[in-house]
Amino acid sequence: MPNMLTIIDVIFRGEVTKINFSFLKELLSKNSEVRFNFPEIEKNIDYDLIINHLKSSEYLDIVFSYFELNFVPNIFVNLGLDNKRIELIFFLDIKNIDCKTYKEFMDKLIAWGKEFASAYNFDTFTCEIDNANEDQFYYKTGKYGTFYNKLL
Repeated sequence: MPNMLTIIDVIFRGEVTKINFSFLKELLSKNSEVRFNFPEIEKNIDYDLIINHLKSSEYLDIVFSYFELNFVPNIFVNLGLDNKRIELIFFLDIKNIDCKTYKEFMDKLIAWGKEFASAYNFDTFTCEIDNANEDQFYYKTGKYGTFYNKLL
């Protein structure tokens, strides 16, 4: 595969009251570390603790390290809450993927993202390069971007 930016952000956004948080159970079971960045909590972090904080907090920041997705290893996940809006970001590196082409991988990732967004009631789903500008995306809720069209 050619040289290109390899860190990808897969971002899901939605209203805290609408999202089905059952995906957190899988995140909790398939990672090496869970950490509250805000508020700072050092006790055992479990599903009920996270849900209680999501329901009662205005702001929240949780990190899940080294999550494994079916076809993507070594994913870093961040769950943020800001004023009742959720942002769930999966950070991954294309170099860790066993696919013949970037386009093949991106098609698989976008299909998974659409299913995930629908299953858990997220409003939007975006797939972009890490730290992207507004127009630097592969896919953004129903629209393929110029970066997708450049994939080989």
